[in-house]
Amino acid sequence: MTNLPQGESYDVEINVKQHPSAYGEVITVNGVSFNMIRVKAGIFQMGSTTEFDNEKPVHSVTLTNVYFIGETEVTQELWEAVMGSNPSKFIGSKHPVECVSWNDCQTFITKLN
Repeated sequence: MTNLPQGESYDVEINVKQHPSAYGEVITVNGVSFNMIRVKAGIFQMGSTTEFDNEKPVHSVTLTNVYFIGETEVTQELWEAVMGSNPSKFIGSKHPVECVSWNDCQTFITKLN
């Protein structure tokens, strides 16, 4: 694990396997699996030429490194596997976690990393 605050440790077991489609990886944390999708480096056009003034102008964006992003929102099941609790009001293991702050998310990412 990286970037943990000094003196803190976390009980998280992580396994990484190649995603069946070869476009990502399957990550398992404390028995809960989720897909991370590989995003290739490259150049793409972003923005709008029509109705969305706040998205103008169209411009080039360059991704210089490959990165991985979760295939879905963080589920309550995954949040609980990492954090040990579920703060959500609309309970369902496969539902997205909600009722979390930005700081809660930073702690989640630190533990997950």
